[in-house]
Amino acid sequence: MAKADKVKDFLATASKRLKMAVEADNDNRCSAIDDLKFANGDQWDSQEKKRRADKGRPALQINLLPKFIDQVVGDMLHNTPTIKITPVDSRADAQIAKIRQGIIANIEYQSNAKGIYGYAARQMVTCGYGAWRVLTRYCDENPFQQEIYLEGIRNPFLIYMDPTAKDQNYADAKWGFLLEKVPVDEFKDRYPNVDVPSSTLDIWGTTGTDQEMWFDDNTVTVAEYFCKSKRKQTVHQLDDGSVITDEDYQKMKSQYEDSVTKSLESVLQPKPVSAMAAPPQAMPQAAPPAVPQQPQAQLPTPIPEILNTKETDVDIIRQWIITGNEIIDGELEGNIFPGKYIPLILLKGKELNIEGKNYVYSLIRHAKDPQKLVNYWNTSAAETIALAPKAPWLGTPRQFEGFEEDYASANVENFAFLKYNPDPEAPGPPQRTTPGQPPTAIFEQIRRGEENVKSVIGMFNADVGAPGSEQTGVAIRARQRPGDISTYEFGENWSRAILYTGKIINEMIPEVYDTERDIRVKNDDGSETFVPVNTTVGNAVKQITKNPQRFQGLDPQQLRKMMSKDGTDARFNDVTCGKYDVIVKIGPSYATQREESAALLMQLVQAMPQQMAVAADLIVENMDFKSSDELSKRLRKPLVAAGVVEPRPDEPPPQPQEPSPEVQVQQALIQVEAAKVEVEKVRAQNEMVKIELEKMKTERDIVEAQAKLQINASKSQTQEAAAVRKYELDTVKLRQEMIKILKELNQPVPTNI
Repeated sequence: MAKADKVKDFLATASKRLKMAVEADNDNRCSAIDDLKFANGDQWDSQEKKRRADKGRPALQINLLPKFIDQVVGDMLHNTPTIKITPVDSRADAQIAKIRQGIIANIEYQSNAKGIYGYAARQMVTCGYGAWRVLTRYCDENPFQQEIYLEGIRNPFLIYMDPTAKDQNYADAKWGFLLEKVPVDEFKDRYPNVDVPSSTLDIWGTTGTDQEMWFDDNTVTVAEYFCKSKRKQTVHQLDDGSVITDEDYQKMKSQYEDSVTKSLESVLQPKPVSAMAAPPQAMPQAAPPAVPQQPQAQLPTPIPEILNTKETDVDIIRQWIITGNEIIDGELEGNIFPGKYIPLILLKGKELNIEGKNYVYSLIRHAKDPQKLVNYWNTSAAETIALAPKAPWLGTPRQFEGFEEDYASANVENFAFLKYNPDPEAPGPPQRTTPGQPPTAIFEQIRRGEENVKSVIGMFNADVGAPGSEQTGVAIRARQRPGDISTYEFGENWSRAILYTGKIINEMIPEVYDTERDIRVKNDDGSETFVPVNTTVGNAVKQITKNPQRFQGLDPQQLRKMMSKDGTDARFNDVTCGKYDVIVKIGPSYATQREESAALLMQLVQAMPQQMAVAADLIVENMDFKSSDELSKRLRKPLVAAGVVEPRPDEPPPQPQEPSPEVQVQQALIQVEAAKVEVEKVRAQNEMVKIELEKMKTERDIVEAQAKLQINASKSQTQEAAAVRKYELDTVKLRQEMIKILKELNQPVPTNI
């Protein structure tokens, strides 16, 4: 099949999937759009509002809904979930889990995640939908390294996910879309090598994106298309119970072999040996010098053995940028996106499935009719009162004579006094009649409408801050509990979406942060520090020693102990290994916790002033005022010096206190007695030294005597050998002379000569 045909089929499949997602969720999005407009103030029927405007009649809006929305969103933001990482398998480590958690916290901080989460929460509570996404980008300080960040999506209706997914957060979705409607001029600037579509290609119409089409005369729709596919992968079950991919196992094996090689090389390097002259034979034999032992190689711990191997399928995420008739980026194969989840988070409110179709509800979905009644009856009351006839003045013509204008304008002007003409036939001043009262049923309907709004939402006076008869905090919280329960699902869905975000980032970390680098991590108290990751212990020690301020909290002495135990090339802070779980912890923010802690500590001070004197530093530390940290440090110093509290890493250890005079006298006496013992010990040692010297002198005399005897014996042996040699020479000479004489006499020479 030609490439053009493959591209055509690919785009047709993408269009079919998007159309399916649009049709599956169109009704919910129509209702969500209506919720947004209603909460924003569009609460009258357009025809009714126009009819009233044409007749000059009012159409008032007493919008009661924002205070309920604000209360629910405020409670959620007050207890923002915190992402926590926990180790799972044997290759995971608690320290690495803490680093991963700090990386995620720093990603949230750098991305202004609180604002992203908060906006999505407001959208979800108001209309039932909110959204954000996870992305990667190259670091500003190092364009060769990538980092993860979050991005808010202002219009949640731009996201369409696989409607067949069963997970509420679409963790099992096979595909997803993020749409963007780009003006033609901007499209040309952004994609100069891509042709702008020249004819209308109305593939689908979507709600919430202004009837999105692939393109029209003014805009082009660009879709970011994600798809989850399978890839074969070999995994091993090791003898320590862990399961690891073949790629990770080969990496671990290579690191182990490198460590072993370097350990052996460090031991087998040649050492310089100093030459020693051999002693002469005649000298007494001394004991041979001790030969230094060859240092033993400190080999790393062997890697686990493979017990079982299996082929399995793993999820990979592919990404494309497409229009209605062209692939802008990714070609047919697509770009590999790190992790195993589609990085689009679509947050939804309450859900209900009816005969296989999901319905999504916002907080105000069923409160719109009661709100319309509130608007209608308030408008009716205002209209009734405004149209009620003015109360006329009753009096005789003589009483009003000359003052007609004053009495005629008394309804609109505030006169200090009104004059009148006395009339004997009508004693007293003119009197004003009592006006007719508006029907009380109108105000009853207003009250009932307001109560209906509260009842439908499930939040009552105490839930929105209205005062009550309760005096204690326990009673107030008990009265607020029904409202918290009725809106709990919104906060739970929000927390679940943040948990899913943590899972996405946690799966991306090994692929994005896979090189040796320094990573900034965010701690729970808001402080931050840098840690070296994916490096060796030796390199980490060098970095920390070179720049200790950058790596505060890391002790190079501990690393040196690790280096002496495991070797210089032992892996340090390898965030690419191990399996980790993600959980969320819901509670007040750190700043709020400090305020609450300070208040509780002050209550304890009032209840136990003497016992709480040792907690002055903690009380000040939890207060938010200028120089509170400095004051807390000053208050800690005497407590650290007295040993009441343990010093922190940035505090010097406590100095020993001066003992009392009595203790000093006792210590002096003990020192004198100890000195006497030492003197006696030295004397005894001196006597032992003298005995040893005498012993050595005696041994020396014995050795000298033995040496003399050996020398004399050697001399006697030498003289005896010389005499025997002389005898042998004389015998030889005599035999030679006898042979000579026999030859001269012509006599035979005997064989025994």
